[in-house]
Amino acid sequence: MRRLRDRDRLKAAYDRLRGDGGGLISIYYHPAEWVHREFWDAVNFRRGANPPREEWKRPPQRPAAETEAAYQRFGAYLDFQRSLPGVKHVTASELPAIYRNRIGEEGADRATVREVAERLARGGPLDILRDRRGRFVSPAEQFSLITSFLVRSIGDGKLPALVEVSELLGPSERPPVSEVAELPWRAFRDALLDASDEARLRAQVPARVFAGVKKVAPADFLRAAAVVALALLDAGPAAPPSFPAAVAVPTGTAVATERFVAEDSPELFGGWIIHPEGFRAPRIVEMAKLQAWTLKPAERAP
Repeated sequence: MRRLRDRDRLKAAYDRLRGDGGGLISIYYHPAEWVHREFWDAVNFRRGANPPREEWKRPPQRPAAETEAAYQRFGAYLDFQRSLPGVKHVTASELPAIYRNRIGEEGADRATVREVAERLARGGPLDILRDRRGRFVSPAEQFSLITSFLVRSIGDGKLPALVEVSELLGPSERPPVSEVAELPWRAFRDALLDASDEARLRAQVPARVFAGVKKVAPADFLRAAAVVALALLDAGPAAPPSFPAAVAVPTGTAVATERFVAEDSPELFGGWIIHPEGFRAPRIVEMAKLQAWTLKPAERAP
């Protein structure tokens, strides 16, 4: 009966994705399901138990005929998948060639920098953006894009025609409350250069940007930097860039992509038998929210 239910669920997902032009369906099973009556972790580590290795027990095994029947049902399920028009089986190692990061591969020209800067300068939470070429840009990529544009403008003495967009992880810690509302240009410049260096060396968005001894939340700093970038673009590339005397720093900028991460609760991890009753993992949830800076839809290669 389970395989029949799985066929119905697969067919529903297939019909929906086919109507949207295609997509990816991820299916997983554990081979122990067909060999054992119970998972080994349930037998040995149920609800927080942690017996010595010498006391580990083998899970009860299914009769050979029952296992063979399970494999036969699974084979029929695979045949059903292959019978659906357009279905192709792929492995995880093949996915990077199927789903590309176009903004990372192609970089951002001035028009794209303007699009991103305009959206950030309007205020509000950081969120996934899509440029005029249909490329998705995560909040972490926006941080790379804007800071790279400004660093190049400072170093080259002119606006770059194209900037690389690095793949950054999210911050490692919750951001502080920004401690400054405005910075003189030179102080902002130095903070920008330091933040860019940290992002490049650590391959992640800084958990905090230092302006001297004052701390600035990275989301607030990104919005402030976007305003500066937009002003440079408005002035045009003909003359050397003219930077402002001071830069306003907003406060309380949220990261909207955190909405894709579940809230911490006793029920969140309760489905895995090894966890004690009421198990919580707030640091794991917090880290997942921090890495939400990197989230964006996958793009199929043409």
